[in-house]
Amino acid sequence: MKINISKENKPSYECMVIAETSQELALRAEEGWEKKHHCYTGFIFLTFAVEAMFIFYRKQADPSYVKKDKLARPEFHKEPLKLCSMPNITGQRD
Repeated sequence: MKINISKENKPSYECMVIAETSQELALRAEEGWEKKHHCYTGFIFLTFAVEAMFIFYRKQADPSYVKKDKLARPEFHKEPLKLCSMPNITGQRD
């Protein structure tokens, strides 16, 4: 079986709209599989929206930031928070 997948970039607000719509559809769904489907869709698009916000705030706080610079996810998320004066919001390992 061959499945074609197309990819398009969406701004974070569109991802949030899809996530909120998915939440409403999940609340209205009657069958279990349908609730799961809409919940999973909502979580995926919420994740895309949050990721886009991290990139946006990183660019605002650090104009020299280039998206192509690869960092591990925890470090990528901690850096913009630190630049925005919220260094410990993601917690620490002690």
